[in-house]
Amino acid sequence: MYKYRVSAPQYEAMLSRHGGLCWICQDRKATCVDHDHACCPTEKTCGRCVRGMLCPRCNTVLNEVEAAEGWLKKASAYLRGGDEIRVQSEAQRLRE
Repeated sequence: MYKYRVSAPQYEAMLSRHGGLCWICQDRKATCVDHDHACCPTEKTCGRCVRGMLCPRCNTVLNEVEAAEGWLKKASAYLRGGDEIRVQSEAQRLRE
């Protein structure tokens, strides 16, 4: 809790908000304090950028998605019908 500058009562309140479950999947136990890495890129935070409690899997995936700008939009387009994004990417590559 120290590295996130969250008090014990704040931590308990966040943990109980979704019954101790991850705020994203709401399926697994929340054991990770999530914070905005754009505000505080290291493990230790200012405390103002704490967003919530996540399970290890969602915390890892969220960190990867944040690091790969534009990836989520591309993945979403792929899941909706990936052929259109491949065709657009190929057309863009040919123009360059």
